[in-house]
Amino acid sequence: MFSELVRVAKMNGTIFVRMTSIQGLENVVKPISEGVYILLLKKNE
Repeated sequence: MFSELVRVAKMNGTIFVRMTSIQGLENVVKPISEGVYILLLKKNE
């Protein structure tokens, strides 16, 4: 479901998702401040 949301987003667009946990996303997010993360996507996606 999340991959479909990313797929239909504009290139270099912003997706705001409020989540209570990063469980399952630990390998694809980078913390940028307390409780705020940026999603790391592969260049070829």
